[in-house]
Amino acid sequence: MKYLFKMECISNLHVGNGETNYNIIDNEVQKDIVLDYVPIIHASGVKGSLRQFFSDKWGKTDERVQRIFGSDKNETAPGQYKFFDAKMIARPLRVSEGHLPYLLATDKHILTDFSDFLSHIGMADYYQYRPLKISEKDFFSDSPMVQQLEGFPVKQQSIPALETIIGKDYAVGNSIQPFALPVHARNKLDDAGISENLWYEEIVPYKSIFYFTIFTPPQTPMEFNFENEIIQFGGNASIGQGYTKITQVYAKEEA
Repeated sequence: MKYLFKMECISNLHVGNGETNYNIIDNEVQKDIVLDYVPIIHASGVKGSLRQFFSDKWGKTDERVQRIFGSDKNETAPGQYKFFDAKMIARPLRVSEGHLPYLLATDKHILTDFSDFLSHIGMADYYQYRPLKISEKDFFSDSPMVQQLEGFPVKQQSIPALETIIGKDYAVGNSIQPFALPVHARNKLDDAGISENLWYEEIVPYKSIFYFTIFTPPQTPMEFNFENEIIQFGGNASIGQGYTKITQVYAKEEA
């Protein structure tokens, strides 16, 4: 079985890329290697976070944990499930003229990549991108309540339905690359409460939407579900970052 999931960030998220930077941003988030402005959670991070969640829920020695995720002691005993990268498909941008505070914005490159991926894994019937003639300074949206997004005009046009993966209020642009991710200043205090270090950390803003897939063995339904579950990804859990709500949006039998 093949399963497609929607991951909605209910708090800001930081999954670091592990690299040392010498520019203004000390800690950047992981990015797609091709669409280098698109945040991503690598498959190992998806698998690791889910393993931790279900280990806490079921117990580390539960045979389901070992069967699904593999043995944590024996590398020759892989898990039965296959986990794929979680990629961002939309993020909130500010509505500068209209009656909504924000729209979830995506672009033709992200949607093409999403469509191509689904086609490669046999899920093309869920969504296929239809090319839109979008200028560099325009967005298309079905929402009649928005005239400008981040100062750019929003044109009213019927676009392919993505409500089940993104939501109702969204816009499609040529590219959202020019809109930088937020950066937070982080401060470390010593025992006396004196600032010891100040650094800057890039984050994915809450409300952002990711998607990922999981494959189970043929004719084997998934043994868990994410209904009413909150799962944490990345660092900074102690300060409320990385908390997400995951929803299954599609499932399909292996061909």
